[in-house]
Amino acid sequence: MLKLELNEKELEAIKYDKEAIKSLILSRAIYNESLEYEFTAEEIKNIEFFERTESLKLYVRKNIEPKIMVNENVIIDEYNKNKEFFDSQKVEFKEAHDIIKNDLINQMTYNLEQDLIKDLMNEMEESVSLSKQDILYTKGDPNLIKTIVFNTLLEKEAIKEDFFNKNKEEIDLLKQEIRMNYYIRVLNSKGVEITNEQISKFYIDNTKDFENMELQTAYNQIYNHLFDNEVVTNTNKYIDKMIEKYNINEKVEKSLEKEVIN
Repeated sequence: MLKLELNEKELEAIKYDKEAIKSLILSRAIYNESLEYEFTAEEIKNIEFFERTESLKLYVRKNIEPKIMVNENVIIDEYNKNKEFFDSQKVEFKEAHDIIKNDLINQMTYNLEQDLIKDLMNEMEESVSLSKQDILYTKGDPNLIKTIVFNTLLEKEAIKEDFFNKNKEEIDLLKQEIRMNYYIRVLNSKGVEITNEQISKFYIDNTKDFENMELQTAYNQIYNHLFDNEVVTNTNKYIDKMIEKYNINEKVEKSLEKEVIN
């Protein structure tokens, strides 16, 4: 179980920011409740898959981040090329600078990720074996099979570099967040039902948005949209209940008092 009271070091790390304190205490309270929840066997497999995948994404990020360098001259060149557009949108140079920098970082990140994938593929053995559990988990989904194959290759490299031990603390925090978010999703999607009448009404009310789209595709999108909206509504209600149950606002004020004392 995680303590809901933040220590001085934790408070300093988030600079005694009121919203950050509230978010952290609330997250810990929800995580603690998730430890008492009995997930199904399938849900546990999903959590393990997400934990493995996100841990390996962290490995990739830590490998490519040192290689990401954005030249200031390149940013200015891009700004000058698109100055007319930014001026028309009344975007100031500083904001345009940040937009261009983020775009360039995203492009470099994607390219470096693709290079890493190519290198792994070129260095891989003639065959890659997946466990029976992995194959059953994919249910024949080609995208999921591809992800698991890639995860298997990445994992071998990560183990060689002792990545999981060297980054244990960060990975543990990542796993806590995954479990908490999955728990929230499972809890607040239970009992949510979207009827054909709701889907049809939404389709009729927003017909223009679905022009040139197959009916089944449109209905699938509408179902997902309505379902997610219901889950968000349930989640907001759940969060309000948790804030009240654990006196989160009171705990936040007590944490802020520590800054005054110090």
